[in-house]
Amino acid sequence: MTTNSSLGKVIDLLSLRLPPYIKGVLAPHLNGVDWPILLTELDKAKGKYPKAYSSSDLQAQLRVMTERLGPFGYPFSDPTRQISTMASELRVTRNRWAHNEPSDWFDVFRAADTAVRLFSFIGDTAGRDRAEEFRASALGELTGALKIPKSEESARLAAERRAGAPEDADLTVVPSESMTHRAVVDTPLLGDSRLPFEPWPVTVIGDRSVLDALPKKWAKERVRALIAEIVEAEGPVLDDRLATLVLRSFGLERTYAARKKKIIRQASASGFHLDKAKFLWPADMDPANWTEFRPNDGAADRPFTEISPREIGNAAVAVVEQKGRLTRAELDAEVLSTFGRKRRTKAFLKHLESGYQTAVDFGRLGIDPEVAWDPTLKERYGNSISRNEATR
Repeated sequence: MTTNSSLGKVIDLLSLRLPPYIKGVLAPHLNGVDWPILLTELDKAKGKYPKAYSSSDLQAQLRVMTERLGPFGYPFSDPTRQISTMASELRVTRNRWAHNEPSDWFDVFRAADTAVRLFSFIGDTAGRDRAEEFRASALGELTGALKIPKSEESARLAAERRAGAPEDADLTVVPSESMTHRAVVDTPLLGDSRLPFEPWPVTVIGDRSVLDALPKKWAKERVRALIAEIVEAEGPVLDDRLATLVLRSFGLERTYAARKKKIIRQASASGFHLDKAKFLWPADMDPANWTEFRPNDGAADRPFTEISPREIGNAAVAVVEQKGRLTRAELDAEVLSTFGRKRRTKAFLKHLESGYQTAVDFGRLGIDPEVAWDPTLKERYGNSISRNEATR
C-alpha cells in the first residue's frame, strides 16, 4: 500500500466520524439550519466568492472547527486550544493529499497520531481505535530517527518576541463598535458583526530539513501546501509575514533572509495574486472589488505595517461614510483604532497615507484639502483629490 493511499484512509475515517460531532456542537446555534451554510456566509462576510459546502467534506469540517464563526466565536474551542491545533495540522495534510503530492510514512504516522488524539479528545472511541490501527501500521513502516522541533520552546520564544514588541503600549486599544459591525447584512446566520482579523495558528508540521531541500520537487510541494493554507486564512497577507509563518511551521523561530527569499519565490510561483504592495490574495477573493476590512485590538499578532493598504483604505471609507467630514488627524485616529493602534508614528502615518491613496485610486475616497490636517496633502496627492466633502 502506498503512503498516499494510507493517508487517504486516515482522511476518509476523519470525514466519516466528524460530522455527528460537528452537528452536535453547532445544532444549538443554528435552529435547524445545516452547518455548511455557515461557511458560505463566512465567504460572503470576507468578501470572497461564496461557495456551497458539503458536511461530508473533510476540508469543510476542519475549516468550521478552526475558524471564528462570526457571533458564535469558536464553538469547538477548549482552554488549551487542542482541537484547533490538531484540526489546523490536519488541514495542511488534507490539502497536500488532495493535490496528490508525495508523502512518506512519517506523514502517515503524524496524521494518524493527530487523528487518534482528536478522536480521544472528542470522546469518539470507535474512531480512536481505528486511527490507532493506522498509526501502528505507519510506525511499523518508519525507518530512521524522527526529529520534531520542540513546540514548547517555539511557544516560549514567540511569547518573548511579543513581549518585546515596540507596539506593546497599544495593547488596550479596541475598535469602536461602529467599525466592528456592517451596515449591509447579507449573512443572516452571522448577523451584522464584521469578521475580525484572525492570525493563522502556527503549527509545527516538520523540521528544517524540508526547507533545506528547496527547490527539490517534494520540498516545494510541502511548502506550497502550507503557503496555500496561510494565504487562505490571512490573505491579503504580506509576503514577508507569510515567509515568517512558514519558517515557524518548520521549527525555525529566527528569521533568515535567504530562506525567506526562497519561500517568497515559492509563494509567487503558487499562482496567488501578488499586488504591487507585496500582498498575496486568496484565489477566491477579487482584489479590485474587495471592500472588506478586518478590525482587531492591539493584542492581535499583526503589526500595523503588515496590513494591506487596500484594507486600510477600506476602513477609511467606512469611517468617512459614518462620520462625514473629518480632519486628517481625526481620520488617522479612527482608522488606527480600528486596527488596535493609537500612536501616530512616522511609519504608521506613511502606511496610513498609502492606504488612503489606494482608496483614492480606486475611486472610493476623496479628501478635501481645505480641512485636511496635513497642509501638504494636496501637493502629495495632486489632482486625485476631490474638493468636495470626503465621500465614497
